[in-house]
Amino acid sequence: MRTIPIWRMVSGCKRWPHSCRFIEVARTKVNDCYFDELNQERWLLRPDGYAVRYRQRPLRAIFMHGEVARLEGWPIPDQTDHKDRTEKLDNQVSNLRSATHSQSRANRGMFTNSTLGVKGVTWRSDIGKYQTQVYWRGDRGYTACFLTLKEAVAAYDREATNSHGDFAVVNN
Repeated sequence: MRTIPIWRMVSGCKRWPHSCRFIEVARTKVNDCYFDELNQERWLLRPDGYAVRYRQRPLRAIFMHGEVARLEGWPIPDQTDHKDRTEKLDNQVSNLRSATHSQSRANRGMFTNSTLGVKGVTWRSDIGKYQTQVYWRGDRGYTACFLTLKEAVAAYDREATNSHGDFAVVNN
């Protein structure tokens, strides 16, 4: 395992990248076999925490984990998903997996605006119950209502695991 520097632009640019100044803000982990090829480019830190580089004509963001997947020979139509959701700069093959869009969406944590502090459960004030929802391929696949939050959380965790398998993110 080796690390590659991740940069952030610190001054305005009139001509990319000639008049831009950068500072190193992080380092990303990659496998030794891909270090030389990935280290030839300047990788930038996106606001969402991913390492990217930009290609000119047409301007397009290229994610480092997608480049690792390409070098690994994974299918192009699929997305690349981090197994460890919290470490977006760990781009080693052992932390990446090929995933469909639906599987990648299932591997998301709780939303920051969750008022209950759990994933997949909402309070229905009109009926006075907790409602669980598990989405699969864009459709609401499982919906049920419960009297207690504990029952709702257990039901969501069970159905999310059944629907999404290894990609499911359950409440602790």
